[in-house]
Amino acid sequence: MRRRDTVALCTIVKNEERFIRKCLASVQGAVDEIVIVDTGSTDRTVQIAEELGARVYHHPWQDSFSEARNFALQFVTSEWVLQLDGDEELEREDIPLLREVVKTRHVNSLFVPILNHMPDGSISRLYFRRLFRTRLGHYEGIVHNQLVVSGPTGQAEIRIYHHGYNLSPEEMAAKQARSERLLLKQMAERPDDPFPRFNLGRIYRNQGRFPQAIQVCQEGLRLCPPGPRSSTYFMLLFDLAYCLMMVGRLSEAEACCLQGLEEDPKNLDLRFTLATIYA
Repeated sequence: MRRRDTVALCTIVKNEERFIRKCLASVQGAVDEIVIVDTGSTDRTVQIAEELGARVYHHPWQDSFSEARNFALQFVTSEWVLQLDGDEELEREDIPLLREVVKTRHVNSLFVPILNHMPDGSISRLYFRRLFRTRLGHYEGIVHNQLVVSGPTGQAEIRIYHHGYNLSPEEMAAKQARSERLLLKQMAERPDDPFPRFNLGRIYRNQGRFPQAIQVCQEGLRLCPPGPRSSTYFMLLFDLAYCLMMVGRLSEAEACCLQGLEEDPKNLDLRFTLATIYA
């Protein structure tokens, strides 16, 4: 039996000595247990985690984030899971809200804002499903994994700060190279899934490899099913329009934006890109 109205921090780590102390300190008093799976650290990550009260389990890295995250879930005894990465931290002002929402009975998962600290000093804000009932959730996808939870979902303004993009150029290049390799593997294993193509296209876009990004995004769009459009479809259109704009193919970029806005007139990414094209 899961303990009612309780929440566990659950994370997987490897060589997070730089950030792990901040991560675990941010959830002190916010969670009822800390479950960590280490996938092969060679620095002081495990020692620091144990000093801060975490239960640490060891599991060899299998080239799959979902496999490691699902392995970690079996050790959780709380009703809810708060999923943070080792380079993230919880906004401590939002702890009372966290403790309140885990008492809810009408949803099984919650989207929360992730605030990404970027190298140029800016902060981007995206919403991801990071709080869910333990027995109802599992992860899919070897990289940029997706949380799958049955039942109704909601949203809560429990802020999580992510520092993993505020790295040196060398560290970012190594991170992107690892993700590219895993995404290519995932695409081979799941040739009909547009989501890994979105993630790969985003890597190419951020690296300025616009022709490769255009090709991957076009492939992803062809794989999107007809009918009600998913967020992946609109993100692919956005990235495709941006990359077409950056290589001077303005008419094609405009057509992408208009296509998406016909289906989602309030899409701010597409509206901004269209305005930039016209400018």
